[in-house]
Amino acid sequence: MFGCSPTRVIQVECYSVSNESTYSLDIQLTREKGAVKLSEIKLEAIDAVLFRGITGTNCLSQRPMLTQSKQEVKSNALMKAIYGQKNGYEKYITNITPLDTISAKYRVTINKDLLRRDLTSTDLIKPLNTGF
Repeated sequence: MFGCSPTRVIQVECYSVSNESTYSLDIQLTREKGAVKLSEIKLEAIDAVLFRGITGTNCLSQRPMLTQSKQEVKSNALMKAIYGQKNGYEKYITNITPLDTISAKYRVTINKDLLRRDLTSTDLIKPLNTGF
C-alpha cells in the first residue's frame, strides 16, 4: 500500500504479467472527499510501473521501469507527453475493468512493450539487448 496523504490511499497489486506484453494491475484508490476519476486510476497504474514497481500474489515482482525519480525525469519529452498533455498516458492503457466501483477498485491493463519502446527511444532506459 502506498499513501500519498492522510486523505488518499492507493493500493496497487499485480494481477498478471502476460505473454502478450501486458501487465494487469488491480488498483484501488480511496479518499475522504470526492469521487475517484478513472484518469486518476490510470495514472496511478502508469506511476506504479514507471516509478514504484509492482508486486502481487499472482505474479513475480516487477522492478520499476525507471531508476530515476519523477522529479529527475520531468523535463524529458516523453514524461511531458504522459503527464503534461491531456490523456497522454492513454496510449499505454489497453483495458480498464471495474472490479468494485463503490470502493473504486479497477483492473488496468498496460502495454509494457510499447511503454518500454518509448522509454528507450527517449533514452530514459537502455534497450534490452545492450547488456549491462
